[in-house]
Amino acid sequence: MTQRDTKAIILETAKSIILAKGYTAVGLNEILSAAGVPKGSFYHYFKSKEDFGVELMKNFLREHEEFLRQHLTNPDVNPYERMASLFDTILMYHKQKGCQQLCLIAKLGAEVSDLSETIRRTQSEGIRKWLDIYEACIREGQAVGVIDSEIDAHSAAAFIHDLWQGASVRKQIDQDMEPLENAITTIKNMLSPKK
Repeated sequence: MTQRDTKAIILETAKSIILAKGYTAVGLNEILSAAGVPKGSFYHYFKSKEDFGVELMKNFLREHEEFLRQHLTNPDVNPYERMASLFDTILMYHKQKGCQQLCLIAKLGAEVSDLSETIRRTQSEGIRKWLDIYEACIREGQAVGVIDSEIDAHSAAAFIHDLWQGASVRKQIDQDMEPLENAITTIKNMLSPKK
C-alpha cells in the first residue's frame, strides 16, 4: 500500500467516524485503529490534528465540488432541471442513509471554526467554490429563460447553500426528512420563472 493510499484510507475512515461523533470527540487512536494503521504512523501523514482536520475538510470540499460540477454544468440539461435534479438526487441519498448527518460542513462547521482559523478558512474557501458553481448555473438559466431573471444570482446561490445547510442540521435534530423536502420546494419555487 502506498503512502497516498494509506493517507486516503485514514481520511475516509475518519470522515464516517467524525460525521457520527464530531471532531473534538474523536481521538486519533480511534481513527487509526478503525483504519488499520499503526498508531505511531499518524505523524508520518499529518503534522498535527489540525493539519489532519484541514486535509479532511479539503478532501470533503473537493469531492462535493466535483459532485456539484457533474450535476450543474451538464450542457445536455437545462439549468433549472440541473438544479432540481441535484437536490432530488441528494434527497434520495439522504433517504437511503436515514437521518444521520452526511455533510462535514453541516456537522463540523461551527465546531471547528471556533477551534482553528486554518480549518475555518479552508471551509470558507471551499464553500465559495460551491457558491460559484451554483451562481454560474443560475446565471446560465436566467440567460436562457428557465430561471427567474429577477433574482440576484449571487445572493440566490448563497441562500440555496445556507438554506440547505440549515435544513440538513434540522433533519438530524428532528430525525425527519421534512426540512430537506421543504428546502427543495423553496429552492424550486424561488428559481422558477415567474409568469
